[in-house]
Amino acid sequence: MQLRFDCRECDEILKKERGCQERGLIPFETEDGRIFRCPLKLVTSQTWQYVEAYHFYRKNLLPNGQSYLNETRKYIDAMMTLDGEYAKIEEAEMRKVKK
Repeated sequence: MQLRFDCRECDEILKKERGCQERGLIPFETEDGRIFRCPLKLVTSQTWQYVEAYHFYRKNLLPNGQSYLNETRKYIDAMMTLDGEYAKIEEAEMRKVKK
């Protein structure tokens, strides 16, 4: 699974429309309502690190190289949260395919 946005694909027009540097022209619909900034701009660098770590977690590669009991509570909470969110995305994609 991958994110659907790639900053390298946006030209100057898309950056303006999507709100790369400032409020965009076209809103994104989220669970919390409309946002006028590129969703990637709202993600912190720490969150990106957890998203990156999640891909290793899915391959059973843990930062401390042992059992999950040797990982921090923050890491475990982040992986559980990401796992739940990715499961929702996968479920929604499966429902679309069935239609």
